[in-house]
Amino acid sequence: MDLQKTIEFILEQQARSASRQEALEALVYRMAQQQQELINHFDHFQHEMTAIQLTIVQEQKRLAEAQARLTEEQGRLAQAQRHTEERLNALIAVVDGMIRDRPRPQ
Repeated sequence: MDLQKTIEFILEQQARSASRQEALEALVYRMAQQQQELINHFDHFQHEMTAIQLTIVQEQKRLAEAQARLTEEQGRLAQAQRHTEERLNALIAVVDGMIRDRPRPQ
């Protein structure tokens, strides 16, 4: 009888081990699927980030070009303002001279 109980015990243990092994295999399979999904999401995310970075680089280049044009235009504007100021000063001097040289009524 002890032999029969030992055999039954061993068979029960084998059945439990087989059941546990099946559960572990199913778990490993699910984990592998989830890992593949994460890899796919990461790849997609990485492609999106690359596209975003490219867009940022292009926009920074456009901004730098616009700033260069603005700097150039500001230089031209400053030059035009200096020229206008010189002409205004000349006009003021002419008008001032005309007023000062005008005969005064007595």
